[in-house]
Amino acid sequence: MRIHCISHWWRVTSSLAIQLKLLWHDVTGHDDEIYEPSRSALAAHGLLADTDGRDPDSIGSDIDMIVLGMHAMADNPELLKAKALGLKIRSYPEVIYDLSQDKTRVVIAGSHGKTTTTSMIMHVLKSNGITFDRVVGGIVPGFDSMVSLSEDNKIIIIEWDEYPDGKINMTAKMLLYKHTIGILNGIAWDHITTYPTFESYVAPFQTFVDQTPADGWLGFYNGDEEVNKVMSHATTSAITDWYGIHPHTIREGITYLQTPDGQEIKLSVFWAHNCINISAAKLVCSQLWLSDEQFYSQIWSFTWAGNRLQLAYQDDDRNLTILRDFAHSPSKLTATVNAVREQYPDRKIIWLFELHTFASLSASFMPEYKWSFDAADVACVYYEDHTFAVKRMTPLTKDLVTSGFARPDLVVCDNAAELKTWYDSLDLNNSVVVLMSSGNFWGIQFF
Repeated sequence: MRIHCISHWWRVTSSLAIQLKLLWHDVTGHDDEIYEPSRSALAAHGLLADTDGRDPDSIGSDIDMIVLGMHAMADNPELLKAKALGLKIRSYPEVIYDLSQDKTRVVIAGSHGKTTTTSMIMHVLKSNGITFDRVVGGIVPGFDSMVSLSEDNKIIIIEWDEYPDGKINMTAKMLLYKHTIGILNGIAWDHITTYPTFESYVAPFQTFVDQTPADGWLGFYNGDEEVNKVMSHATTSAITDWYGIHPHTIREGITYLQTPDGQEIKLSVFWAHNCINISAAKLVCSQLWLSDEQFYSQIWSFTWAGNRLQLAYQDDDRNLTILRDFAHSPSKLTATVNAVREQYPDRKIIWLFELHTFASLSASFMPEYKWSFDAADVACVYYEDHTFAVKRMTPLTKDLVTSGFARPDLVVCDNAAELKTWYDSLDLNNSVVVLMSSGNFWGIQFF
């Protein structure tokens, strides 16, 4: 097929373009700007256009399909030309569904834990010699790309969220994959610029549950009140199973799983929430016909999904540990802070959180962060005033942030120089520093 990609700079959509070429399709694509690592990846496969920008003259009747990235706007001139020519237009979730209709589609959904749970499943399957396709929203150790598609594999593992398919189609992406096996691991209000009320945010999750086919299967975390409410209204006739936190103990900073046959398995990851993710991953693997022995024999060696409480730096002489994490919603902050406190009860916990997403930079959403950092000894919130101009938002004030987090001793920095000066003044001995952001702290070096 002759395929043209519009707005494909994002890592997942650029990975999809590469996979389509590897499947022997003739692929081209344009975008206003293409950033790393997508730029280098596309160039390595001969898919980088000579210049950035949109070119409606490149859209002709010889194109069999347009793949539309989620950031494409309705007035994109290439899209308008494609519509005028009556070309077939599909979003990347729709393309992935088209290519996996005959596969067992495993979709991991929920407000938190998706990437980690998906990564655990991928790790266990691969370690047991089981091949599969994948679509995952983060970097997973042992896998060289976020998207992998084939003609032969009978299973595809998909991690995706409730965010809309794009600027044009507001359907939640997780609904477009039409799962045969599904996981719902939690519901906590996020993406308020898209879902202005909690009820509107929950609605796609209800649809996700209800669209589980009669011959499918759905697992859900019963420790989440909102998940339980959704399940109480479920109309699916599929088999549903609940899961909780996997039995475990923590000794001297190390987490051990307790298996049904009385064994203890030393994990390479920590914190209680990962034991919830492990329960979800184990249920999915059992649906894919793996035994308990096959699961437990491999889960111990799982390390981390990228930027999920990932070890960034360790200084044993100073007893200093620096972790990175991607989370940004209030529930994720609270769970992660509590997990780090549980894992390091005798250390000083220093928390640095960058406001980076539309929701986190919204004044109306700020009260949702109330008490998020209570378990941290020192807490700092950072944002860059320039970010508001780029996103065309009204700037926050430091007083508003302090009030929202309901922590009088909260340190608030509104520029990189101020943050670096404050950080350099800290005594980091016997400490755990957590750098939490979906951005990059404006390039500041912390170690």
